[in-house]
Amino acid sequence: MINDIVTSKNDIPYSSFVVMTNDKFMSGWGYAQNKINTLIFLCDTKEQALVVAKNACNRSDQSHVRILSGHKLQRRKLRFCDHVYQIKDKNSYPHWYEPNYFKRQE
Repeated sequence: MINDIVTSKNDIPYSSFVVMTNDKFMSGWGYAQNKINTLIFLCDTKEQALVVAKNACNRSDQSHVRILSGHKLQRRKLRFCDHVYQIKDKNSYPHWYEPNYFKRQE
């Protein structure tokens, strides 16, 4: 199992794509005291990343949802001074990888 709190960019395993989303519910307390809690979902394919991103967009506790290639994430500067980053994958959050799992009711 992946240790989900990231303390340096080296803690993030390479993945073809990632979905990053700010978790409004978990921000501001606990490990994220006075910080923004950002989830990083590891994805094998762009299609998988699109499923995760759509599920995140369908949740009211997630904001600033974005898809990045693994190469772009490696070049990205992470802001540890005001963010806590957590790694998530299919084993830790399996429902996020299921199409329309968090579909909004119309």
